[in-house]
Amino acid sequence: MKIFNKYLVILLLTITFTSCEFDLLDSPNEVGPANANIDFLLANSYLTFNGLMTGVSNNTMGVTRLVTMQANVYTADNGPQSWDGVWSNAYAGLIPDLDLVVIKAKEAGITLPEGVAKVLKAYAMMTLVDIFGDIPYTEAFQGTSNFGPKADKGADIYLAADKLLDEARTILAAPTGTLINDLYYGGSAAKWLKLANTLKVRGLINQRLIKPVTQAQIDAIIGADGAKGIAVPADDFKFQYGSNREAPDARHPYYSDGYENGGPGWYQSNFMMWTMILGKGDIVDPRVRYYYYRQDCDEESEDAFTLPCIFQNAPNHFDGFPFCTASADKFGDPGKKFVGYWGRDHGDGSGIPPDGLKKTAFGVYPAGGKFDADNCAQVSNAGKDGLKGVGINPIMMSSWVKFMLAENTLGNGGDASVLLEAAVKESIKRVMDFGAADAGTSTLKPTQADVDAYVAKVKADYAASSDKMNVLITEYWLDCFGNGIEPYNFIRRTCKPAKLQPTLDVDPGPFPRSQFYPGSYVSRNQNASQKANQTTPVFWDNNPAGCVK
Repeated sequence: MKIFNKYLVILLLTITFTSCEFDLLDSPNEVGPANANIDFLLANSYLTFNGLMTGVSNNTMGVTRLVTMQANVYTADNGPQSWDGVWSNAYAGLIPDLDLVVIKAKEAGITLPEGVAKVLKAYAMMTLVDIFGDIPYTEAFQGTSNFGPKADKGADIYLAADKLLDEARTILAAPTGTLINDLYYGGSAAKWLKLANTLKVRGLINQRLIKPVTQAQIDAIIGADGAKGIAVPADDFKFQYGSNREAPDARHPYYSDGYENGGPGWYQSNFMMWTMILGKGDIVDPRVRYYYYRQDCDEESEDAFTLPCIFQNAPNHFDGFPFCTASADKFGDPGKKFVGYWGRDHGDGSGIPPDGLKKTAFGVYPAGGKFDADNCAQVSNAGKDGLKGVGINPIMMSSWVKFMLAENTLGNGGDASVLLEAAVKESIKRVMDFGAADAGTSTLKPTQADVDAYVAKVKADYAASSDKMNVLITEYWLDCFGNGIEPYNFIRRTCKPAKLQPTLDVDPGPFPRSQFYPGSYVSRNQNASQKANQTTPVFWDNNPAGCVK
């Protein structure tokens, strides 16, 4: 409980440090930039950064089929107002606070907080470019002196972020000072340095379509063995949630949403669940009971009120894809081994029936929920089930780095089979280790033979496939459950997975190559104008129109 108490203390202490925005006439009794505490500022920045990445992920998981996109056309998904919180988080909260951390660190004659602040700022700016494209930077963060900062080119911001990472790497290699209440790496400068190195490589690979990346470039940053980057699970960049239920609620937000009262608000992706239970024939993904918890294992007993689609035929363009639920009995499984995987199809924007206590919920990973041991019982139990919300926000994981390196290797004509195998094994082990506390001694836990069979199937598919990138990216996609931005990036980079479930609407419009600007930004900035549509690619995406559906 010690670690959870620490998070609670930080949350309570940092309430008054939510951003560095101050009244035009500062009260001497209020905290201002001159007397802001560097430790509190940075501690609050950890929380704000997690909020930023959570918002970005929540808004991109639907379009990438990690969860259901509940809009029948792409332009109706994540309209301008849905990005207001992300924008405010970055421009009014996180980055001004990080800039002040740098100032205060220089004043104090210490460098470690400065290095960490520059890593987080670089990560935030690159993420905003990945979502929106061109955004304000050089004229931003000037307070009342400039209410209408002009947008910079995304490529220029990537260069600025890369420079920040280089500055941070120099600092973190030989830092001075300490970090108090570091919520990510426990004060370890060496691990922050590995993150900085990894982000440099990530930035290069994001741009590989316009500037091919050589192995020598990668090796110079993270080493030939990758050990100077995030190479093992102990180096994963993730936010750890606690178990505190109230004042504040420190649990994973997916747990707070689904395990209290009324059931989950999220709809799981039928396509992703189907891929895990049926996508490899008789080989079931070992992670499926950790990702998902089935509340009702007999969806065929429902009526048209709770599950209307059960009595409908799949649209013609859904041939070969699941429809209505992901369960195997829909595809001729007489034993009904996989009933109850009840989510929604991509682009199902229909009304919400009274199904909160029946539809599939988030499981033990990453939400800190419950391992699926064929319980088939609802989890709306006032937060008493599973790991009680002690989950994680996966932001940059070591298996993802291996997938990125494999993608670049394959894109350069090399053999990515070794990296692919290592990434898949690492992903499965991470998920199973995370959920071990709740899975306990259940006989339904995957065995080593189950894991070996899955890995062997992936290796065989890769060896036999004429589209090896599709095999690789499909596994990468399955590993990213709980994080939307990485799939949003690699789907646009590779146009894979090749056969994503289409929307229910036969004509949903083009896949969003970037997102609409936030409504608050466009309405308040005289130098900003809204995009006509979402078809404008970000600067590193030069794939042809229509490569992703």
